[in-house]
Amino acid sequence: MTMLTFDERRLQVMMEEWRLSENSIRELGTAIFKIRTWVVTLIGGGIIAAIRFDSYYALILMPLFILIFYLVDNLVGSYRIIFLKSVRIISLNIQFMLQAPDVNREIVEKFYTKPIYPNNFDNKLYMKQFKENFFDFEKSIFYFPLLLITLLIFLARDLLEFSSCTA
Repeated sequence: MTMLTFDERRLQVMMEEWRLSENSIRELGTAIFKIRTWVVTLIGGGIIAAIRFDSYYALILMPLFILIFYLVDNLVGSYRIIFLKSVRIISLNIQFMLQAPDVNREIVEKFYTKPIYPNNFDNKLYMKQFKENFFDFEKSIFYFPLLLITLLIFLARDLLEFSSCTA
């Protein structure tokens, strides 16, 4: 059995953490896709219920559902961004350890002494990322049209009922 040097062991730990982080990024990306699929399905069902059964409750609840799914999407997306940042830091440390010539030494100020995974998920950092990620363009471009469609259907139903009452 060969004994590993400190640097070899540290490199081995970094590579394992990098693999776990990459896997987590893929899984969280899948979760975001599922969340967005669920919200589209729910909104579609709400629109059908509102039109077919003359239900205002479905139209009133849809913005609430959109907001809840937006918050869940933001939570999952914040975790994903933290993992992406972790992978970047680990990659820079690995490049530095392997003494790649294109790595800027000022970027990698801290040596990798222990896994960075636990440090990245403390509440302060996560809440900071949650707030920064709250008005993300990618999420906004997905959820805003859903809210707009819901509002337009609600207004169209009111206008149709108002015009039928006056006629």
